[in-house]
Amino acid sequence: MKETDELETPPWLWDQLSAVFNFTVDACATEGNSFCRTYCTIEDSFLTAEGLEDETIWLNPPYSNPGPFLAKAHYWAERGATTIALVKGDPSTKWWVLNVSNKATVFWIPPRIKFYLNGEPMEHAASFPSVLLIYWGINWRPNALAS
Repeated sequence: MKETDELETPPWLWDQLSAVFNFTVDACATEGNSFCRTYCTIEDSFLTAEGLEDETIWLNPPYSNPGPFLAKAHYWAERGATTIALVKGDPSTKWWVLNVSNKATVFWIPPRIKFYLNGEPMEHAASFPSVLLIYWGINWRPNALAS
């Protein structure tokens, strides 16, 4: 596991996105950094989770190997769940070609993000651009339209 696998979502980004998506599951978290009451850890992995058809999922996967997590996000989107993932913006990778192209809506985030580690902001912004990937579930409705 690399240090970049432990990078935490900045609270300002979470606040903006959760206001729109009203997340119900944090798919890659720890007890100390989860934003949702329901969350998946390394031990209780998103990759083996069940029953997420009606959920709206936040996913900040391990940056060293996001492919399996993005494949699972696509799997759940086909069954109804919407997943928003924060990943390194790198369309040249195999994981991007297999799990992002023609499967997710891509939003590039300017400027580079200053991630958190152990609850504290990193000294410098990331050395890579970040993107939000949205795997739209067939059941998703924005908060403004939800009853």
